[in-house]
Amino acid sequence: MKNWQKYTLLACLLTVGSTAAGQEVELTEKNGTRTVVGELVSARGGKFTVRSNVGVLTFDANLYTCTGAACPRDLPSETDLVVAGAGGVADIIMPLVVDGFAEEQELYSGMFDLKGLPLPDRFRFDANAADAGENAFDILITDEDSLPVNNVKVQEASGDALAELLITGESDVIISETPISDANLARARSNGLGDLGSIDQAHVLAVDGYTAVVSPKNKLPGLTVGQVSQIMAGEITNWSALGGPDRKINVYTLPEATGASQRVEELLLTPTQRTLQAGAKSVRSVRELSRTVEDDPYGFSVLRFSSIRDARAVPLLSECGITHLPNRFGMKTEEYELQNRVTAYNAQNVSELGAAFIDYLDSTKIDGLIAKSGMVSLSVIEQRDAEKLFHLKQSVASMDPSATGKEVASFVADKLATTRLSTTFRFSPGSSNLDNKAQRDIARIVNYVRDVKPARLVLAGFADAGGGFSQNRYLSSVRASKVQQRLVSALGGDLGQTEIEVRGYGEMAPVACNSSFSGRAKNRRVEVWVETRSLGGASADWARK
Repeated sequence: MKNWQKYTLLACLLTVGSTAAGQEVELTEKNGTRTVVGELVSARGGKFTVRSNVGVLTFDANLYTCTGAACPRDLPSETDLVVAGAGGVADIIMPLVVDGFAEEQELYSGMFDLKGLPLPDRFRFDANAADAGENAFDILITDEDSLPVNNVKVQEASGDALAELLITGESDVIISETPISDANLARARSNGLGDLGSIDQAHVLAVDGYTAVVSPKNKLPGLTVGQVSQIMAGEITNWSALGGPDRKINVYTLPEATGASQRVEELLLTPTQRTLQAGAKSVRSVRELSRTVEDDPYGFSVLRFSSIRDARAVPLLSECGITHLPNRFGMKTEEYELQNRVTAYNAQNVSELGAAFIDYLDSTKIDGLIAKSGMVSLSVIEQRDAEKLFHLKQSVASMDPSATGKEVASFVADKLATTRLSTTFRFSPGSSNLDNKAQRDIARIVNYVRDVKPARLVLAGFADAGGGFSQNRYLSSVRASKVQQRLVSALGGDLGQTEIEVRGYGEMAPVACNSSFSGRAKNRRVEVWVETRSLGGASADWARK
């Protein structure tokens, strides 16, 4: 945020980073006969409670005027933009993104509850709120004179209720962890909202995944998705069934109403018609849940990757022998099995403010803000050497038997000479066209090439195992060539000293099992490998971004 101390009046009105309670206020009786100075304890239920030099006192808010930074602020009655999303997503991302949006216009932002009280930076939706409609807050955008410019309301919602807010016009933008269903896409079109799946109305902001977590003391080497599901459902109840000690598995979860809890159910339980075991212990907050699992050597839970903290994430083992490491690089490549995109959707016709905000969401400027939130941004990072060797061994072990020795040797030589970037290009279902995220990722690779100036950039195309080896090799080469065309065009034909090469490896190195639709979709990809002139300098600096 900008230097708030520079503007004294603004600092008084929009206190960020501290709670309202504990700050000094002055209460003046409206008839002017009495004034009390003290620390504001609360301002709820029509009452001001302050801690003064004579003790804790309570006053009728209708009879007193409150002066001070902690006093409730009268927010604009009009809301200029409404953004809805699940707890743990919208309440984490939006304050940072709106602040960045405001700062770009040399404006300021501050968070307030619906009663006008300032909120701390780390405010989160209440997972146990009785009224979901009240689980919301305002972000007030002001100018340097503290005059209101825009008011953005952030509302908690998840599942079908989230899509409903957009379809009925109650929200201008929604942030979802799951793609909008075909039924809701059709409803949106019939309501005049346009095509919510189009590049103009669907904007991938981040990626995140759900990982099985245990105590750092638990050295469990890995779990299949099926085993994770069985543990959550109570079908596997003892660590000895997984090669561990003869101890009960203590399962912890978030409250049932939370978006994260609902998403875990969608990913792990509903597909196999299982339900969460009755013995699971509900923990109030993500922070408390992570800490509880960390401290319990026999504890187990499933958490968002962005919420793991000091618990240990367990690798996922696929049915075809592929190991998915639960780390940031794996999430960015979108190869981790239990992961999803965090996508913003907007209606076709939005206000001028809404259009400007959506343009900001589409820019690479938000990558740093997303990373600051703890979620996995779309920024480009380089694969570490140890992980490269791990995946190379795995790729060779799972190599299609149709590949010739020469083809395998070429693949290995290219891999050893280059470093993979996290950005991976994928395609629209049943199409050779880049999907929405991939089209915007072109700009990220352009920035990388201009900043790092690699000696060589290899666009390595891959396919699923749905056809013959030669045909798949051809298709993968065509996909890589399409990325090359888009990349060269975006660079304006100015490649500098970087050579761009195209490879087509077919189904040689699967990153997921070809037995499922989602696995085949992940295998249809174009990876980006770079050979830099040195291991230090620009490349190393970029990797630290």
